[in-house]
Amino acid sequence: MEDCLFCKIVKGEIPSTKVYEDESVLAFKDINPAATIHILIIPKKHISCMNDIKNEDKDLIFNIHLAIQKIAEEQGFKENGYRIIVNCGKDAGQEVMHLHYHILAGEKAWLCCWMQARWRGFWWPIRERTSWCPFMCGRRASIGGWDAGPFPGPWKRCWTKRGPCG
Repeated sequence: MEDCLFCKIVKGEIPSTKVYEDESVLAFKDINPAATIHILIIPKKHISCMNDIKNEDKDLIFNIHLAIQKIAEEQGFKENGYRIIVNCGKDAGQEVMHLHYHILAGEKAWLCCWMQARWRGFWWPIRERTSWCPFMCGRRASIGGWDAGPFPGPWKRCWTKRGPCG
């Protein structure tokens, strides 16, 4: 597609910090990372989103998953774990309409993504008075002033008062 941001990156018209490339896949660092390690992996062929994958694209999708494994090994986060996120459509948070996978890794990758989703308003508990404690203590926590700064979150008043929540 002519006006697709990721197609322009594939063509080399827009610079990127490449992490991996083969004949069908390109991976590069996200310019607005949501975790310590945030890599975007895209097919070089333009596919708008998951809904547009055709039967003929099955080898391409398989290659993307193999590339994710290679990237995890090469970048050194395979053993500690990582998240793979694919958004499909505007309401899911897809900002560039070219199929892409987010690879999130590094310390507390799940927490960075959780907080960013709350700030953007994608996650339902932001309007609730309670939420699950992000430190995974398994208890509910009082939300309190989300407008009081970047980290005023629920862990300040976790009902259990144990671990990092207390």
